[in-house]
Amino acid sequence: MAVRFQLLAALAVALASVRVAWGQQLPLQVHIVPHTHDDVGWLKTVDQYYYGGERSTFLNAFRRSRTCRAGSLPGVVSSNPFQYQVSSSPFQPGLLKPIPVPGLLKPIPVPGLLKPILVPGLLKPIPVPGLLKPIPVPGLLKPIPVPGLLKPIPVPGLLKPIPVPGLLKPIPVPGLLKPILVPGLLKPIPVPGLLKPIPVPGLLKPILVPGLLKPILVPGLLKPILVPGLLKPILVPGLLKPIPVPGLLKPIPVPGLLKPIPVPGLLKPILVPGLLKPILVPGLLKPILVPGLLKPIPVPGLLKPILVPGLLKLVPTLDARCSHHLKCHKSLGVVGYGVVGCGANNSIQNAGVQYILDTVIRELSKDSGKTFIYVEMAFFTRWWNEQDDDTQQLVKTLVNNKQLEFVNAGWCMNDEASTDYNSIIDQMSLGLRFVNDTFGPQARPRVAWHIDPFGHSAEQAAIFAKMGFDGFFFARLDYDDWNKRLKENTAEMVWRGSPSLGAESDLFTGVLYYFYGYPPGFCYDVGCDDPPIQDDPNLFDYNVPDRVNAFVAAANDQAQHYTTNNIMMTFGMDFNYQNAHENFKNIDKLIKYVNQDGRVHAFYSTPSRYIDAVHNANKTWTLKTDDFFPYADGPYHYWTGYFTSRPALKGYTRVCNGILQACKQLEAIHNGFQSVSSMSLQMAMGIGQHHDAVSGTSKQHVAYDYAKRLHIGQVECQGLMGYALSDLAAKQGSPPLDLQFCEYLNISVCPASQSDSFNVLVYSPYCQLYSRDTGFPVNTASLIVHNGNGDIVPSQVVPIDNSTSQVVTDALYLLHIYDTTYANAMQPLGFQTYFVRPSNGEAGSSSPSKIYVHKNGDPDFSISNEVFILTFDGVTGRLKSIANQVIGYVASVDQQFMWWNASDGNNVNDSQASGAYIFRPNGTSPFPINPGNIAQVTVVSGDVIQEVRQVFSPWVTQTIRLSYYNLPVFEYTIGPIPTSDGLGKEVISRFSTNLSTDGVWYTDANGREMQKRVRNYRPTWTLNVTEPVAGNYYPVNSRIYIQDVTTKNQLTVITDRSHGGTSLNDGQLELMVHRRLLYDDSRGVGEPLNEPGDTGKGLVVRGSHVVVFADMMASINYRNLASRALTLAPVFAFQPSTGDMNDYIKSYNTNYTGLATEFPAQLNIATLQFISSSTLLLRLEHVFQIDDPAPYNDPVTVTLDNMFTGFSVVSATELVLGANENIDNVQRLKWNVNGGSKAPYKRQVVVGPRFAVTLNPIEIRTFELEVEMKQ
Repeated sequence: MAVRFQLLAALAVALASVRVAWGQQLPLQVHIVPHTHDDVGWLKTVDQYYYGGERSTFLNAFRRSRTCRAGSLPGVVSSNPFQYQVSSSPFQPGLLKPIPVPGLLKPIPVPGLLKPILVPGLLKPIPVPGLLKPIPVPGLLKPIPVPGLLKPIPVPGLLKPIPVPGLLKPIPVPGLLKPILVPGLLKPIPVPGLLKPIPVPGLLKPILVPGLLKPILVPGLLKPILVPGLLKPILVPGLLKPIPVPGLLKPIPVPGLLKPIPVPGLLKPILVPGLLKPILVPGLLKPILVPGLLKPIPVPGLLKPILVPGLLKLVPTLDARCSHHLKCHKSLGVVGYGVVGCGANNSIQNAGVQYILDTVIRELSKDSGKTFIYVEMAFFTRWWNEQDDDTQQLVKTLVNNKQLEFVNAGWCMNDEASTDYNSIIDQMSLGLRFVNDTFGPQARPRVAWHIDPFGHSAEQAAIFAKMGFDGFFFARLDYDDWNKRLKENTAEMVWRGSPSLGAESDLFTGVLYYFYGYPPGFCYDVGCDDPPIQDDPNLFDYNVPDRVNAFVAAANDQAQHYTTNNIMMTFGMDFNYQNAHENFKNIDKLIKYVNQDGRVHAFYSTPSRYIDAVHNANKTWTLKTDDFFPYADGPYHYWTGYFTSRPALKGYTRVCNGILQACKQLEAIHNGFQSVSSMSLQMAMGIGQHHDAVSGTSKQHVAYDYAKRLHIGQVECQGLMGYALSDLAAKQGSPPLDLQFCEYLNISVCPASQSDSFNVLVYSPYCQLYSRDTGFPVNTASLIVHNGNGDIVPSQVVPIDNSTSQVVTDALYLLHIYDTTYANAMQPLGFQTYFVRPSNGEAGSSSPSKIYVHKNGDPDFSISNEVFILTFDGVTGRLKSIANQVIGYVASVDQQFMWWNASDGNNVNDSQASGAYIFRPNGTSPFPINPGNIAQVTVVSGDVIQEVRQVFSPWVTQTIRLSYYNLPVFEYTIGPIPTSDGLGKEVISRFSTNLSTDGVWYTDANGREMQKRVRNYRPTWTLNVTEPVAGNYYPVNSRIYIQDVTTKNQLTVITDRSHGGTSLNDGQLELMVHRRLLYDDSRGVGEPLNEPGDTGKGLVVRGSHVVVFADMMASINYRNLASRALTLAPVFAFQPSTGDMNDYIKSYNTNYTGLATEFPAQLNIATLQFISSSTLLLRLEHVFQIDDPAPYNDPVTVTLDNMFTGFSVVSATELVLGANENIDNVQRLKWNVNGGSKAPYKRQVVVGPRFAVTLNPIEIRTFELEVEMKQ
């Protein structure tokens, strides 16, 4: 079977490649790729997505991107087959749960409808809650039941009355045939002419009775049903407005119905919740519009359902693109609306990943010709571990047969804007190594697949190339870029992601034609409404010729925009193939009849087969060297808000990356543990890189789930690090240390350090000696600090600032220490011990801080260290200038906080609102925090640190800190952002300087190479400037800088998390640090980005920026060192102790280094990871790029044999970057390109016994080491 299938695939490729030699043109080759896109966490958590359930907002999964390329071709309403938008407001962000309507066994037929009304979540149509008998309504074939009534209520004109359940005796009411029962009364109460209603026990409001001035309440009813002749209507549970009844002037929309109820004689149309305008229904005076469409969809007789928020059915719109390699695929996103699992919250989205794999495997096993691709291993590994031996063996057979192909195969499909390169590599390696360990090298993925991320990074492309991928496919790019590529037939190209690596980073890259969905008209999944292939000629609905013609037309349409005789068509969408049989049966028929027709040749395929076919065409491709940021799906729709969304989660993810790297290092140095490992945090971090996780674009409860998973992994890693540090510290015979970790040092909470006496072990994950000031919360002002050698360390006690004390801390002071001697600096991959004890006033005790409260209007003032002088304006209290004493230059620098007013969607040009994805300010000038942006200032000075504490408002404060030789740190605290004025706010930190920058600035790509940015410009197409602010925002992962065109001096801001950043004016930088919005941006989340924080009043965020002003040489070094310092912070392990320091020194090692020698400045260890008792994974990286000046860009050589103190290297095998294959076994495809001739580095083979490794600029080399541990 395997041989047969592989021969057929090879034959198809070979025929295409020799068509010219035969002197004839073969039919267009259409590669059909079945797939699914399973978001690991977006609207639901991972667990909920895995198990399935909660279906009411299923369509949200389609709305986010179905507007991705609107208007891509002339005359086309939408280039996306599923274009939907959700109308929302701060008060009604969208339906979160369906309206339950249990109890009906049969549907209610409605005149004019060909099919009954469906209600989500039920196996049978038309659920209406709990009715036993119906009320007859004129014009309906069957009556409409009214909830909770056993019999109908007497209504004028009806033949029989409706008794109210539970009443013992009736109340006679004029005009009623039978009286109303009132519980507990022996005789009826007459009510003619009463001015007030009769209260009935248990009823909330009175029931309307003709002749009464006020109604009687019926318990549990929300709004009324209008009944002719009644003064006010009767409420029906679950309905927002009343049901239309003939003769009424206004109808009642019924939430949750897929099709409207046409009622003859209505003057106005039936409204459907979530739609902006109504859809055309015969006999109605006005149509109903589907949001996002330019014209209404006429639905005579309603042959297909109308899209209603929260329902399972879709209304496909016209799509301008088609694809031809038919691919069945499923993109399994690991995060977003749900949590990593398999779909157990169906009120949010109908998605159960486990069922997809169950049914796909079953179908593939039936036919060796079928194919399917799978993407995210976070889901697959969970499913795999649940299978029995027979099923696992079946899957291995399908993989060996190339029927089931893994593409991308990271732990998730990661975001590309908010992720750090280290985390990207880790999560990819986690998934790729699982595939290799489970299925062998023959299953190695060859194609990268990022169909859903919202913009694409050059560093991501370079990483994929270094991992051995031959190609890369994605779906989202700027709408203008896409239109240009369609016209020029450049939807496929070669992308050179790294100027430093040159051709070594070349990667064939293609943009999918139909986004990543089905060709229009050919969706065969459970939730689709396209016609199946009806191939019985005896049927009235026989449609084979129609379907074949439509498919051929779609294929030829796509082919005209691509340059080879092969096209690739994806057949799949979000969480499709939960019933794989329905998909495959119709695709089988489609392929059969299309090939019988002969105009095109369609067949099951995979991305790797498509890549091979395209490569065999031997074309020359355009070369791309920039990136695909920012992404916009329309003139006013820039997806630049998510660069900052959920800043606390972004910050926590970055903190956990530092903890993970330190944890893996210590696990490797210790040679592993029996009871704990770093795996829990590895998997949580893997999920956390998903394009709906760290991006900040999931629902709030999903964001909580991400944070919870990270915290569980963090705690486990802290336990591991505690064991490792204790073992490394304890001398023979000494008891283990009871080390504690403080998770809330950012808000000055640490019970261990708030005792009177404690020790702290500071572990440094760096490869160079490192010194920095360190602060711990304490409760006493008289302390003395010694290092592990017994030397007194300079220290200073600083009062806690008000912004911190108001958050949560009960500490009184921060103890800052700074070990100034080089010999006592923190050792590379090692720890240093400090002893903190109460002081009796002896020499060397902590120095007190001097406090000065500045009065606005006093003279300017400054703080300084050996390198920098920061001067502040005496009137505004803001930063005024930075002087670099080394280069002798002073730059005017004004730093202040401001906020952009977020658009609420009521702009003149467009109705787009700012949301989790989209940044759209309501103007081009930000607002000050207060009039004049005046800061109230307190100055703190002492022997170790100096601080300027600024208060701009109760919700915006900042501490600017200097210590010794360290760089200036700007620590901001923002929130809760006030919204009582009804305005969403997007808060920025803006730096305005006198540097001449000529509209240019630079941002990093995922913490690696810098990318040049030019205001109002795109390198590969002419930008139509519609959003001058949002359209100039770019992702900033670790640093952003501007450079004076004359002096080459630079102002650099280094960040502790990802932000959006820009330079809107020359000499200016700004970073968005926090967002609080009141409207959803209609991209699928279905709720505003309005984080409640701990108190429910709004999220408070604390973060840090390191600000550097220096010449080009110093700036390059500073920004690399500082960005690593913020990314890989030291680990602090505390031991409350009252013991004598000298006794401790006798029993324990007070310092340790894991490296035999300090690394040169150019090098870093990106990964040191335990694999097994004698096997470690090592990644070495060169941190500078090719265009940095010497000596930074010099190649550097190190030897591995005795690099580490704890073990020696016995053998070293070089792997690809993903660590899933020997680098010598991977021969990537080579591509012909126009221009760009930089040859790849000549790789030096690493051999023993020294194992010398040379690294060139920006290069990462990966090794599997066999080691021998030392005592």
